[in-house]
Amino acid sequence: MPNQYGIYLTAENVTIRFPINPQELSISYPQNNETYNVLELGEIVQPRKPGLAKISWDDGLLPGSHNSPYVLTSGDFKAPEFYIKFVNRCKLLGTVCTLTIDRRYEDGTPFHSDSFSVVVGDFTPTEKGAETGDFYYSIAFTEYRDYIPGSVTLEQKTASSAVAVTQTPRAVPTGKLIVDAKVTVTGAYYFTSAGANPHGNGSGRTAVVSRILTSGTYPVLLRTTAGGLLGWCKKDAVKVQ
Repeated sequence: MPNQYGIYLTAENVTIRFPINPQELSISYPQNNETYNVLELGEIVQPRKPGLAKISWDDGLLPGSHNSPYVLTSGDFKAPEFYIKFVNRCKLLGTVCTLTIDRRYEDGTPFHSDSFSVVVGDFTPTEKGAETGDFYYSIAFTEYRDYIPGSVTLEQKTASSAVAVTQTPRAVPTGKLIVDAKVTVTGAYYFTSAGANPHGNGSGRTAVVSRILTSGTYPVLLRTTAGGLLGWCKKDAVKVQ
């Protein structure tokens, strides 16, 4: 039975699957707690929210041939040059990508899938002697968090002084299809934004919008309320709750 556990990277409406899974994959959430020395108490810690997630692996392999038994993309095999150009383009342009870790047991049953909005932080391909055509690589991603900027207006008090007044950030619109909106899925959703199988039907289930592409047949990426990957769908296949 083929290995259905896969790692995918989506950018600019294109989804690639890394041809060989790494043996070790690391996901960390740096903790930004601060410590202080307080008179008569000694050292104390001030809890902070976790930092941005870091996803990385160091033992990646881009094979030069589809004959390896470990290649997961033999039906759509591409040379290492394709992956190197794709990832380097995302890195150089600072593209916000979607990294999907689709975890499945040997019988295909999914478990604890992850989907992150990320930017490429490091990508280092390496060649080794006597392994012509193969490229080893290390790669690291940093989680991307969208934000809503506020605005600042200067009010002139006197001819020689001004005071900064911070305005309340604009409110997130309700009833509109935006990232993190909770929706009811009424139509089909697919494995990629191009409509590749496997697919499922929402049948009225509740989901959360993970990402919205500016173009494409199925531009809306959905995740479950528990955070697992669900799939891509059309805008008219969901209704904002």
